[in-house]
Amino acid sequence: MITAHLVKLEFPYYNVLVLFLAYGVFDSLGPFLQAHIGIGWPSALGAGDYQVAYLFLMLGAAIGVYGSFVVSSITSLRLPKPNRDLG
Repeated sequence: MITAHLVKLEFPYYNVLVLFLAYGVFDSLGPFLQAHIGIGWPSALGAGDYQVAYLFLMLGAAIGVYGSFVVSSITSLRLPKPNRDLG
């Protein structure tokens, strides 16, 4: 949302990382529905370790994308040249 605001995109703001988050939610929804309603699907990520690994993978991807944005923003700043004439 910060990057969309800075580049003045139209609302609604969209980020490709939302697709991976939606996949994780959709994958976890199947076993939940199967347990409570009786209609669902088995999780592609499994029931334990793979879901946690996917969570940390998405966290790392988000930190990486945000970190590259921060580095790009800092290195593209044009700072004023220092005034060497002090006297």
